[in-house]
Amino acid sequence: MKLLRDIFLSLHSPLFYQRVFRDVDSGIGLSYLLKLLTLCWLLVSVMLAYWVMEARQNPDDAPLLLPTQILRKISPQFPVVVIEKGKMRVEGVAQPLTLYDPDTGLPLMIIDTSEKPVALGKNETQILITHSSIKMRYEGEDIIYEMPKEVSMVVDSGKLEEWANFMEKLMPYAPFIMLPFNVIGNLLGLSMRWLLMGAIAFVALKPNFEGTKFADCLRIAAYALTASTLLKMVMVGSGFQPFGAPEMVLLGVSLLYLFFAVSSVLRAKK
Repeated sequence: MKLLRDIFLSLHSPLFYQRVFRDVDSGIGLSYLLKLLTLCWLLVSVMLAYWVMEARQNPDDAPLLLPTQILRKISPQFPVVVIEKGKMRVEGVAQPLTLYDPDTGLPLMIIDTSEKPVALGKNETQILITHSSIKMRYEGEDIIYEMPKEVSMVVDSGKLEEWANFMEKLMPYAPFIMLPFNVIGNLLGLSMRWLLMGAIAFVALKPNFEGTKFADCLRIAAYALTASTLLKMVMVGSGFQPFGAPEMVLLGVSLLYLFFAVSSVLRAKK
């Protein structure tokens, strides 16, 4: 398969980058990046789907099933929440209302729709419901979801159980549903680095090769992104990040391979 061969050669072959630089008919490397990201995210999606299937065999120790676990733990305690045009209210219950984990006694959710300012605890509570938003704490960071004004519904314990069942059934397929969004999102995220690397290559190669075009430099920059893209997918798929600042490490790997690509092309002139 040509894609696998190109991936392999881009990691070690000077002759490969020399050929890519001269191959003016192969575009700017965009199709290669799309194929590379699609392959990587497909493999990651298969891995995540497998982990979800395994997690369902032992749900108590499965962080991937954490959302469904939380819903099921709080559903017996959950009051009737009325949502009208994006505004939430709870009637007949004193607020703030704290819902606890029945197994550990730790707070899982606070509900306070009184429009008074409420903040999550330092590390205990994971979800806060206010009059117009849902705030979640994940790995030390707060994620805020503002309730759309178009939403009007009633949420109770039965509804939470329905959502938990639906999420559990959907989870094995979610990585594949998100595949095109992950590919496009990563391509957009790489675009600035790709353009920067193409500009660096253009500055380095233009004085040495008459007629060098920016497209030629973008092409070798695209292939030079292979190693950092593979490294990122390994970190995403494994959940293991051995570096304190992974994006800086990925940028460093990209620039090292760009230096390798440019020096390989310059070597062909000698």
